[in-house]
Amino acid sequence: MENGNKISYFDYISSLKNEDCNQALKRIAGRIDIDVLNKLVEETPGITEIQKDFYKVMLSERKKKYLIIVWSCC
Repeated sequence: MENGNKISYFDYISSLKNEDCNQALKRIAGRIDIDVLNKLVEETPGITEIQKDFYKVMLSERKKKYLIIVWSCC
């Protein structure tokens, strides 16, 4: 919430207006191992292959999207 209004987390993060948030993103971005996440998705029981493919693509794309923000602020 900002000024009493719900905001998009991506818009907030990409605004780079909160230095604590910027630094936290910088710290965790390098620690995200997409291979570990993909393995976790592959080993998750009860989800279909289509769901697995979807989750892996979404995780990868989100990592890329946020890394662009990290590079722009640092």
